[in-house]
Amino acid sequence: TGGNCITDLYLSSSHNPVGGSITVKGRQYTLCPKDGGIHFTHINGDLNSNAGGDDIHLYYTKDRFGDGRALTDIWFNASAKGAVGKNGTDEAYDLNKGAGGDDIFLHFSTTKSSSSSSSSSSTTVSNSPKPSSGGEKYVSAVKLIGGSSSEVSSLKAKARKEGWTVIESDLNAGTRGDIIYLCYKT
Repeated sequence: TGGNCITDLYLSSSHNPVGGSITVKGRQYTLCPKDGGIHFTHINGDLNSNAGGDDIHLYYTKDRFGDGRALTDIWFNASAKGAVGKNGTDEAYDLNKGAGGDDIFLHFSTTKSSSSSSSSSSTTVSNSPKPSSGGEKYVSAVKLIGGSSSEVSSLKAKARKEGWTVIESDLNAGTRGDIIYLCYKT
């Protein structure tokens, strides 16, 4: 409540990402904060950093939806079914698109069910099985960390000390690009 929870995630494929925020279907989406190596931060946290392929950036919103949703979990896997789409479409978007490497798709769950045909949703809320969360929690913040293995190792330790959960899934797995992890707070 009170705008403290993230309500939606958005994947943008653009060579020139907007560094602050964008408006999608009347909602304000903010570029995911990033920390790490100079190259990774300089290119605004491109999920294919140093790997070639599509320029992909993650945005989030805390704007309210009519169904009162809040994100409860975020995960990645090789299944396109129910994954977040490219630029707000229903087409599941491989985070390694054009870079080779593993097929990696972004999924999230919310407190309210929604389908890709819902006119109020800019992304598809995943119906894929999710890891057990062990209780209701609400995602209040996200950030990306990326760079070389030594940079990321220290960043992961620092993030955990600051109360972040690090999703142990390299978003550039199978490529020669930077190592990238998504972190979140509940």
